[in-house]
Amino acid sequence: MDKVDVNFGVDAQFIKNISARDITPLECIYDLIDNSIDAARNRISETNPAQPRDNPLPSSYDGYRVEINVTFDQIKISDNCKGVSRNALSESMFVTGRESHEPYSIGHFGIGLKRALLKLGRSYKLESDNGEEGFSLDFKESTIGASSVPEKAVSKKTSGRRFFTIEISSINAEVANAITQPRWTDDAVGKISARYGIIINKGFDIVINEKRVEGFAPSVRDDDLFDPVEEAIPTTSGVEIYIQTGTHEDYLMSYEKNWKMKCNDHLTDQYGWYFVCNDRVLVVADHSSRLGWKQRWHSEYYGFVGWVHFIAKDGSKLPWDTKKTDISADSNVFREVREKLHKYANDWKKKNKQLRVKPEPKGPDSPPEKPGKKPQQRRVTKISKGKGRAGDPAPEKEVVQPPAGGAISHNEFWHHVLPLGVTDNSNPKLTALINEAARVPLSLPYAASMLFRSLVEALIMDLIKTSGKYSDVKEMVFAEQEEAGRAFTDEQKSNYRFGLDPALRWLKNNPDLFPDMHRRDCGKALDKFKVHLKVLNGVVHEGDMTDSGKIKGMRDDVYPLIHYLLIRKNPS
Repeated sequence: MDKVDVNFGVDAQFIKNISARDITPLECIYDLIDNSIDAARNRISETNPAQPRDNPLPSSYDGYRVEINVTFDQIKISDNCKGVSRNALSESMFVTGRESHEPYSIGHFGIGLKRALLKLGRSYKLESDNGEEGFSLDFKESTIGASSVPEKAVSKKTSGRRFFTIEISSINAEVANAITQPRWTDDAVGKISARYGIIINKGFDIVINEKRVEGFAPSVRDDDLFDPVEEAIPTTSGVEIYIQTGTHEDYLMSYEKNWKMKCNDHLTDQYGWYFVCNDRVLVVADHSSRLGWKQRWHSEYYGFVGWVHFIAKDGSKLPWDTKKTDISADSNVFREVREKLHKYANDWKKKNKQLRVKPEPKGPDSPPEKPGKKPQQRRVTKISKGKGRAGDPAPEKEVVQPPAGGAISHNEFWHHVLPLGVTDNSNPKLTALINEAARVPLSLPYAASMLFRSLVEALIMDLIKTSGKYSDVKEMVFAEQEEAGRAFTDEQKSNYRFGLDPALRWLKNNPDLFPDMHRRDCGKALDKFKVHLKVLNGVVHEGDMTDSGKIKGMRDDVYPLIHYLLIRKNPS
């Protein structure tokens, strides 16, 4: 009996016509960047599997990089993120329409890579290494979608480094015309800056045509005059939604010191809502009725910035379109928040009106309290869940958060060294460090690094002293020195004060100092701090460079220890 082969493949031209007709060359490059970021996130997850439950997205992409080079006859994209595995290359990478099931993926729909290749050119060369095995593959446009004759990738011995490179040649004529326009690269840099601003600010490097892209993601002011509103929105969809609203970080009131006529003019096109899915920015500075803006846009809203973060392990639940450049306004998850957005904007407008009135100068000091009267406790101000607080414009206002479990617990919104403050501590220096940590922003990474190191050291030393273990640490050091043949004299022992390194060694060997429920988390945080300490010392004592993404990652790694040391001082 004769058998006839039946081809169930999909013609590449059909895929190209259907999927790539309405996509621009730059949007294709977005798809390629998405794949690199997903690879970096997966690699970070592999090397740090114990991701905090309240922070499923990476806090730092430091060290990961993608480079794009675009000319009239070739487009090349290279990254150092992970490389492709044999199984992924064989079974899924080039299968059209197979959705990604990687957790928290931004390259979700299973069509981005293929669509980008078909739109941009007709010949392709892939080189990759995952640290275990290398691969190369040359293929043509007609291969994509075909299933009758599989392509053969060549396996190579690993180079020992992870990378992924794809070169696209035989560039399509309309693409070549677009990418050779005089300002195309500058335009691409600006748009990539906004699209990936959050991820870039976490340390991920994007370079296009030798121009390094800086991240654009305007924060909101969080100081004595302005208080942002932050809220987690409960949903029934399995998608986490976090909202932050406030006044643009660079916006100045007319009575502030550096205000000048038209000093805010360059910010006008940055006001509005920013919509984000898994840290990928979809919509920038929007105030359209389609996405929930019900008011007439006018100057009373100048200064307003609102961020809406959608976070989901399963990308199919996120409210993005297939190009990931817009919100799907009809999606169920977006409907859960859409009707709430106008209230946030109106609440901000009311508060902003109050702040536009110059505050009265501070009055004379109050008379001293009578002897014997308990001193007044320093004021603790909480941000109520889901509501903003009318700002007290007095320049000496104290804003301090409770020590644990406050309404805003998601560390994506902790823009300072600490989100918390402690006001009633028996150690004056430690009290000062903690309260300053709630005020120093991560956007000042050198000051934040120095303060963070000092704060953790002070907390650890306070733990040892108040637990009555100071002498035990000294005895450990004396024994170590004696064993090394450098025994201390009695006078040296009497005058000796140990520093951070001996304290860390002693804590490592005496985990019972932490109660059962905190022991594991504190131990892991201590181990991570010891690793980060080398970096911090390089920043503090040497000439090493740093950035806000690095210090934020360190802070998040060590926070379980900081949290315990704070609540033991203020158990209420």
